[in-house]
This record gives sequence, structure tokens and C-alpha cells, in this order.
Amino acid sequence: LLLLMSFAAFAEDGEVLVLYASRTEPYLTNTVNQFTEATGIEVEVVSAGTAELQKRIEAEGDEPLGDVMLGGMMYGSYLPMDDYWMDYDSPLNDTLPADAQCIAGSIYGFSYVGSCLMINNAMLEELGIEVNGYQDLLQPELKGKIVMPDPTQTSSGWEQLVNILYAMGDGDPDAGWDFVRQLMENGMVLTSGSSASHKAVADGEYAVGLVCEAMVTTYIEEGMDIGLVWMEEGVIMNCDGIAAIKNCKHPESAKAFVDFLISEEYQNLLLAETPQVRPVLSDLDTELKLTPIDEINVISCDYDYISTNKDAILEQMKDIMTDYL
Repeated sequence: LLLLMSFAAFAEDGEVLVLYASRTEPYLTNTVNQFTEATGIEVEVVSAGTAELQKRIEAEGDEPLGDVMLGGMMYGSYLPMDDYWMDYDSPLNDTLPADAQCIAGSIYGFSYVGSCLMINNAMLEELGIEVNGYQDLLQPELKGKIVMPDPTQTSSGWEQLVNILYAMGDGDPDAGWDFVRQLMENGMVLTSGSSASHKAVADGEYAVGLVCEAMVTTYIEEGMDIGLVWMEEGVIMNCDGIAAIKNCKHPESAKAFVDFLISEEYQNLLLAETPQVRPVLSDLDTELKLTPIDEINVISCDYDYISTNKDAILEQMKDIMTDYL
């Protein structure tokens, strides 16, 4: 807290930090309120999807209107845009696990996010089938009953696509494309936004959604008949990212916000959320109620390859979409 207050001292009276964020409510409001309470810095939030915010930052160029971007994966969303982030060597970096530590001199991870399957339990019971992983999605009973955010338009869809390529390609992403085609042949529907996918499963329009953990736990917490399945073929645990925007108007406040999200104080607050948000720090004071990572079949991917070849991978996905949509 003293570290955060020292950064806050650089903020001028009346200064307002502009936060570009692709996270959901009430988490976003809670985060902003906690930061303001800890530092005294007021925050204005611009909320939109990750891809939309990326386009906004690119369009604003050397005269950004935002100070910080929050949300989207470190390697999938931030690293391909590394020229747009402000260099910042946080004094808290060494407290982070290796996979959340600073990359490209500017990007930090504050929360683990894993792709998963969202299940409408009543629909699966009616269909008389079980789903434990990707391969089960090819069952004929699920034809036209599977939904996923469009990887070419959403961060969560992109992460699912990468997860599919590595899990179903047995570590070789090129070998995973056959399964993507099989999914499309089984009538998988792609939505232009992430929320449309998980809401459609919750509403009973689709039986299974290929989403991420945070999109499922809210419904479970609310008592809905929704299940969460970690794919038995493997799950890539990504880090949700945060970075200060290069040439932002309030650089010291931006640094304070980055430090706040990777601090032990805030990591404990993530576990106090309803539902919990998975922190990157372990051995925290607050109990983890989510599935422990060591109980999930976690697999790895080549982040450098994915970042370098993102455009080519998306083009290949567009070609497949053209064939089936």
C-alpha cells in the first residue's frame, strides 16, 4: 500500500486515469473502486471488447486518449502490439510467477485465464450424452448445438482456437486444423462477441459453449444449471494482461494502476470477488474455491510462434469459416 501511495503522490489534483477495459461487471467497478480507495486516483472507464480497444489504441497512435489497457491475454493480445505500450519496470515484477512476469518491457499478467467448455446440463441430459473434452463435441447429437466466440473478432475466441490447435494437434498447431474443420462440419456457430456465446448457452439456445472460465463461474454462482468442463485433451492457462499505453497523458497514475493489479493486496481481493477471479500469486490469505490448477490437465504452447504467426492463423481460420458459414 505504501508503494501505491508513493506513486499516487505524482498524480496532480483532479487528474483522472483513463482505463480501457474488456472485463465484465461487477468485477470492473470493484477493481476501479478498490484502486481509487488505495491511491486516491479517480478512474474513467472505457469498456469494450478486446479487439475493439486494440483498434482504438492503434487509431489514436501517438496521441492516446487512454492511459492503461486491462484485459486480453499477454501473448495473444498484447505482445503483437508491443510498440503501443509504455516501458515500465515495476518493483513488484520479481514477486510474480515466471509466466506472469513482464514481457517486452511493458506487459504484465495479473490473472490466470483458462479456456473451457460451458455446459447446459439440462440440454445434455435431454440429449443423453456426456462431454469431457473436445473430442466429445463431434457427437452427432451436438450437431448445430455448439457455440464459440469468433476467433477473428474476440480475444476469448482466439485463445480457444489456439487451445484447440495445440490440444488436438498433440502439441503441433498445424496438426490441429483438421479438428477445427470437423467442429465446423458439426455445425459449430461463431458469435461476433464473447457474451453472445455464454448467454446463448445459459438461455438454452446451445448445449455447449467454447468460452473461458470467468464466463462460466458467474452463472454457476447464481445457481443456474450450468457446468464447467476442463478439456481432458489439455488446457492452456493464459495470463490476463495489463499495460500502460505509450505516450499516455498520466504515466505515473498508469504505473500505479499496473502495480495495484499485481500487488498481493489486489491478488487477495480477486479471491474475494463473487465469483472468484483466479490470481497469479499463490499462498494468499484468502481461500481458493476454484478448481486448483494442479487438478487440470495444463498443456503448453509456443507463445512466440503464436504471437508471430497470429495473422496467418487468423487468415486460415477465415478460409475455413468461408467454407462452412
